[in-house]
Amino acid sequence: LLIGILACGGSGDTNQNSSKPVEPKRGWLCDFDTTGNIRLWTAASMDATVKDIVGTCVGCCVDVTLKDETVANGILFYYISVGGQSGWVDVDYFYRSKPSWATN
Repeated sequence: LLIGILACGGSGDTNQNSSKPVEPKRGWLCDFDTTGNIRLWTAASMDATVKDIVGTCVGCCVDVTLKDETVANGILFYYISVGGQSGWVDVDYFYRSKPSWATN
């Protein structure tokens, strides 16, 4: 994963100035590692239970709705919905615009 992050120019959105609800807006959930699956957490914590898995392909992005964002333990989390799934993702997977490395 680290190699993929470095090769692709970094992680997701790094704007960490908000810890309050946001107006719903569109964004991209993107995966650049070798699994093609993105975990949606039940809470804004890496120790939370996995609620859902969003299947995508390596280097691919899916259109999502951003509903909230918060910082927990120094990590920026976004609450997103895609299709019938919703949950928290960490900053590594959410992008406000589709990254140039996306293959779709």
